Amino acid sequence: PKVMAPYVPIPGEPPRKVLIDRLKKLYESLSIEELLRQEGVDYAHPDSAEEAWLPLEAFDDTTYECRIPENWIDLGEGKEGFMPIPGKGLCRNEDGDFEWRKVLIYSYNSEQEVFEGVWEGTSEKCKLPRIRLLLESEDPRTFARRVATAYQSRIFADSLLKYHFFIDNMPLDDLPELDSEQISRILRMAYSYRKEKDPPPENKRSDEEKKLLVDVKRNFQMTMNKIIFDQYTTGGMEGLIEPDLQLPPMDIEKEVPEFGMICTFTQFPQKFSKFCFQTLYIKEEVSRAIVKIRQECLAIDDKDIFETEFDKVMRIEEFKQREESYIFQCGNYMRETWINKIKDLINSCFDHVGKGWFNIHETSKDTYEYGKLKKLLTLIRLMMEESILNLSQRCLHKYQKIILSYLP
Repeated sequence: PKVMAPYVPIPGEPPRKVLIDRLKKLYESLSIEELLRQEGVDYAHPDSAEEAWLPLEAFDDTTYECRIPENWIDLGEGKEGFMPIPGKGLCRNEDGDFEWRKVLIYSYNSEQEVFEGVWEGTSEKCKLPRIRLLLESEDPRTFARRVATAYQSRIFADSLLKYHFFIDNMPLDDLPELDSEQISRILRMAYSYRKEKDPPPENKRSDEEKKLLVDVKRNFQMTMNKIIFDQYTTGGMEGLIEPDLQLPPMDIEKEVPEFGMICTFTQFPQKFSKFCFQTLYIKEEVSRAIVKIRQECLAIDDKDIFETEFDKVMRIEEFKQREESYIFQCGNYMRETWINKIKDLINSCFDHVGKGWFNIHETSKDTYEYGKLKKLLTLIRLMMEESILNLSQRCLHKYQKIILSYLP
């Protein structure tokens, strides 16, 4: 059975093998025959239903599937070779009825979309579509719902075909037709894209326009027939047509909202207050400071930690001296200039804020720990560390590329 559990046991949780053994025992205790009876499926006489002329396989809902067919076959692969996959298949017995019988699956035919195997205890080969095959490693309850859904979908499809067949073949005599005003309104709408004020008169219409008008009139009459048919079938005269149609439930029309907006969640004041308590961006000064600091962090991307441009051949001592000088200059710029710029930006942005979440003149350690200024400074520190990391990686790759270019 398929379980969603880690391979490495978690303390306090049952191991994966224990969960698999539990599911195996549970699946063995369930009877597919009884589950299908509870779902209202007559598996023993599938050909006796009115809708049996439609193949059940066409209505199989594959969203119930937990594995693709190829993965089911892969479960038989082992260290000792391939072992057939056990299961139960729907088989016709000598009396002409159907029953669930044990089967051994060996392969899957992707062209015919059937599983191939033999009935257990015999050498008789069989080909079973997925809807008629219960594999031992899958949940019988899910499979029973899958079969019941396929049966119900087939009933709906049969009823819909009959429903549209009845409407299409209802007589069109004595039905109201489109009057001249309605036809003129349709033609005006059809000619509106041509920027013509009025459509041509009836004697000057083209053959294509006349054919389209005939189709429109026929669709109007068929719509009237549909309305009449629905009134008879839903107005207390269900026995007018035998057998009664089992149409799928109609979609419930959504109520038109009073306002042109969608309420995404309730209790907006409380949630907005909680959001403001958690976020840093509640003041304009914060956004302005983050933007300026980000600009300073991006500015150091143009710096170089190592010297990579050499105009002459030099000894190793001179090379080391020039590299150390370059590294010192870059480090000195970041320690003295870059950090001081960021400090000045923070002071200039928050110097006039005063008491509150971002008071840079706060002297109480407890207030500082609880306030948002500490979170803001932590964010700025992480931004600076990220910039230094990116600079170091870029310069290191550039330095490595230059050194490798001088190798013979």
